[in-house]
Amino acid sequence: MKNCFISGGARGADTIYKSWAENAGHEIRIFRPEDINDADRKLYSVALKRANESLGRKYPTGNSYTNDLLLRTAKSIFRMAVPDSIHALCYMKGNEVLGGTAWGIQIFIDIMVYWKKTQDLPIYLYDLEAKQWKKHDVSEQVGEKILTCWKPIEPPDFPEGYWMGIGSRRIDYNFKLVEIYNGQNDK
Repeated sequence: MKNCFISGGARGADTIYKSWAENAGHEIRIFRPEDINDADRKLYSVALKRANESLGRKYPTGNSYTNDLLLRTAKSIFRMAVPDSIHALCYMKGNEVLGGTAWGIQIFIDIMVYWKKTQDLPIYLYDLEAKQWKKHDVSEQVGEKILTCWKPIEPPDFPEGYWMGIGSRRIDYNFKLVEIYNGQNDK
């Protein structure tokens, strides 16, 4: 099986996952601002506006850096014909993923639930504050919104296949993935 890390290239968790993937010998695909053109903006804005319905947030935002990062995340998901899994280092409040990480996760959920009509979603979240792994449990479509529940799980195995590593920019760059994943991977 080919292992490939996919990312929008943000600072923080994306960088930590990229470093681990490089050390593990995974192929790396990072989408940068220069990788987004006008056709991309038009195409991926549709997915972001759809995610906006579920998140109840505003897109486009008032920040061009954030808009470009959201477009790169959407492109990362679509360009790989949907990743095999998403791993995120994030902060949560109850059942809600906080910050920009929520957008990437919601785009993936929307693709799988709204368009592909499946519930078995390989999304693994590590709540940095609670120090707890959670996995997608169920998403329910209510009107145009897709509401998502997460269940606590034991640490998952290290990512394999075509996977996305995303998360908070508010993370210590000395964070050690080996300390939170299952297995004896010392990379």
